[in-house]
Amino acid sequence: MVVENPRLVEAAAERALPGCVVAGNGNPSGAVIELLTQFRLSGACVRYHGDFDAAGIAICRRMSEFGLTPWMMDARNYERAIGLAERNRVRLRRDGTGCGPTPWDSALQAVYRGRRLMVHEEFILEDVLGKYHESL
Repeated sequence: MVVENPRLVEAAAERALPGCVVAGNGNPSGAVIELLTQFRLSGACVRYHGDFDAAGIAICRRMSEFGLTPWMMDARNYERAIGLAERNRVRLRRDGTGCGPTPWDSALQAVYRGRRLMVHEEFILEDVLGKYHESL
């Protein structure tokens, strides 16, 4: 799995999760792209998760176009993350820009356009890593 934030890699290592978690640290560098190319050439199915904000969704779109599978990056998971913030009385910042197309889940673009609440990956770290571990 490829994530946007290196904190998720750290947390996966702390939990000794099986599998591989790689951080793109925002827009993936040439070295990360080379690693992902090697994964893809080996036949690996690589999933991508990032921030629910305009920049994070744009990175997800680029990773999808590169051949990675967007994972937990749909309207349902976005709404779930907002619900978690509301239950915990966490105030989410509003994003001033739209997220652009989300071809892997057209509903995400529509929901994001209406809500524009930014949910950073480390806020839903437990959910992402828990579901990743369950999927292995």
